[in-house]
Amino acid sequence: MPRKYLAFDIEITKIVEGNDWLAQRPLGISVACTLRERNGQEDLRTWYGEGRPSNEPFAQMPQQQVCVLVCYLKECVRQGHTLLAWNGLHFDMNILAEESAMLPECRELALGMVDPMFQINQMLGYPVGLDACAMAMTGQSKTGNGADAPVKWAQGLYQEVMDYCAHDVQILYTLAREIDDRGWIEWFSRRGRLQELELPDGLLTVREVLEEIPGHPNPWLPLENFTAWLGGAS
Repeated sequence: MPRKYLAFDIEITKIVEGNDWLAQRPLGISVACTLRERNGQEDLRTWYGEGRPSNEPFAQMPQQQVCVLVCYLKECVRQGHTLLAWNGLHFDMNILAEESAMLPECRELALGMVDPMFQINQMLGYPVGLDACAMAMTGQSKTGNGADAPVKWAQGLYQEVMDYCAHDVQILYTLAREIDDRGWIEWFSRRGRLQELELPDGLLTVREVLEEIPGHPNPWLPLENFTAWLGGAS
């Protein structure tokens, strides 16, 4: 029986310098998007800080509203959906745990989540971007860069950032279904060459990846970069 996915993505509010985003926390959440299939139709939801008299979003989601998002993710999982995020273990769930102060709940969600980028990293020793995979397998591409989202949010381009986030979850959802159907994952390398990785057991949850795939040593991206925030969870 095919998985029922709940695709998930967040954008941050802090304009950061360099590539080590997590070292510059707290980052704040500007917007999050979730996508699942419900009653045969796409259920796409956009989450952001609401409540200003002007009806404009808050600069970042208040903690109480982030907690509502976490509870929604938990309820969808309880109903049988599998949380799905690209680089979700390293980034999205890590930030969500900090912004909600619901670490135990986010830890459990993360372990049960499917994170294709983390699985690829453990199998090959290096990560692959969502755009490279989506282009190879679905012909779709991202509409922007995550590093630009905080800048545009600060400029008041709220709808543009929301649309960007929504598009990311849509191509992620489509990509995961395509991987499930084929049993392998493809992507374009930086040189434009088509690469392929067989997935004998399909897409695994984070817990399954940690238990079943030893991983390849990578001094530039060690396993601890992904899992340190989980603590002693297993």
